[in-house]
Amino acid sequence: MLNKLNKILFLLFPALVLIFCYLFWINLIWGPNLSLFEIEYNILFMSIMSICFTILLFLVGWASKNKYSILASNRIILVSFNLEIFLNFVFLFIIIFFESFSFYQCVNLQSFFLNGFFLCLPAMPTIIISFLIETCRIPFDLGEAESELIAGHTTELGGFFFALFYLGEYFHLYCFSITYIFLFFNGWN
Repeated sequence: MLNKLNKILFLLFPALVLIFCYLFWINLIWGPNLSLFEIEYNILFMSIMSICFTILLFLVGWASKNKYSILASNRIILVSFNLEIFLNFVFLFIIIFFESFSFYQCVNLQSFFLNGFFLCLPAMPTIIISFLIETCRIPFDLGEAESELIAGHTTELGGFFFALFYLGEYFHLYCFSITYIFLFFNGWN
């Protein structure tokens, strides 16, 4: 019974990674009045989805029952949770500065000033580095450490499920890029 459950979970978690990354798209605003859902707390929703994505990264490695994948998953969850704490403090600075949790309000407030770029200059490099660490991009690919662990937590994944997992990771990277544009580069303007 446990063996069948592990197979189901092993096949389910990569699909859940992709589903959670699609939930990021609910959070995005495409224009002044163009969004899938009107979410007033965009920054908070993005932080919660990012934490859920990190937990799913751990569960992907855990479900494979491979000791190397489990070690890589533990490394990812330790780095990511420490990073989430730091990133949420930086977001708190941005929320206090813009006085809103909403991307829409952040973009509208930036139209009165020149750009969020000049006003939040100290937060910009910390957020871009945090986003790179969170999405395991080079040079901060400690979560995968391809030279040591052969793709880390995804060692046992192959074919379609490997593609699902990495498609979810690239959606995650894309949503972080759009968030960066909303917060610092005047959004759709």
